Amino acid sequence: MLNQTTSRMPLRSSEQLITSIVQENEKSTSTLPEPLPEQFIKINHLSAILRDKGFELPFASTQSNDAFVLTEVSRIIHELKDSGIYCVVIKSLPAVAKPIGDVDILVDDLEKAGKLLEQNSYDVSIDPDPHKLLCLSTIDGILVNIHLHGEIAWRRVIYLDPIDVINSATERDFYGISFPVASPEFEILITSAHMLYERGNMRVSLHNVLELSALFESKNISISSLFDIASKNGWGDSLILFLQTANAIHYQIFHENFSTSEPNFFNSKTTLPYNPFFFNWTFSIRTMIWIRIRKLFTDFTSKNFRSVSDDLSAYPLDILKVFTERYGVINTKRRLNIWKNIIRSMI
Repeated sequence: MLNQTTSRMPLRSSEQLITSIVQENEKSTSTLPEPLPEQFIKINHLSAILRDKGFELPFASTQSNDAFVLTEVSRIIHELKDSGIYCVVIKSLPAVAKPIGDVDILVDDLEKAGKLLEQNSYDVSIDPDPHKLLCLSTIDGILVNIHLHGEIAWRRVIYLDPIDVINSATERDFYGISFPVASPEFEILITSAHMLYERGNMRVSLHNVLELSALFESKNISISSLFDIASKNGWGDSLILFLQTANAIHYQIFHENFSTSEPNFFNSKTTLPYNPFFFNWTFSIRTMIWIRIRKLFTDFTSKNFRSVSDDLSAYPLDILKVFTERYGVINTKRRLNIWKNIIRSMI
């Protein structure tokens, strides 16, 4: 179950060159490949890394736009704090540069935070997930998209204690502005839960791998401590699977493991081949279903019946979504187009 050994094509030569460039410590002296693997860069969220290394990409957001959005987000965070609302930015300002899209903020009082953003001329709407508010505002022609979260949850299912995440807060600078973010330990946990459960397709991007590598490098992080925290919410085994898989991808590309105080942890045969149809690394549907059944079983045996109810409400929809996405008509057309391009590049 845990060994994803399905045969897949390796990275194309242009994609291999991009991975080499993003791993370089300084501004790159390399030349971008022609033709540019645009989809690979977009889907793996690498445009900000390449931009910071001095490359101009026509589809990348500009630094001035990102700085404008983050200046506004910083203002909102200060207003939240002044109103007695504790908060941290999650997912949106990672340890490795990433394009700025929507900015996710975890708060300890979701209703009060939503009213504050309404007072700041944001259009606030309720997400289908009751633990989340969508807040939009256009300022000087630039869209600012803030997602307020009351829980670390997707489709009602809660994966971490939000107060623990908020209390772990540390600071990280972007464009000379300091933001409260979760500790490296909780950032690892949030990234893992997000990829395993929120993104039902369970695709691992190269940015996910680079981010996890940077977080493990930033301090001495105990894998057993991460496992204990995740296990309190019923997904400890799935966390271990995800971290071993992400490390296997890192080793496959960069020939080294994540830095950790428990190096033997990564002596695993868990693998996940690159999927050229999706331009990233994709778990099998079987594994996706196993992870959800495991969480449901753990919640049931621990008599956490509220979580069981939420699991039963959420997970069938996840499975249906993935089956539709991978085997639907739209995806079949996409697969055919990708194969055409691969064949043309080989001729």
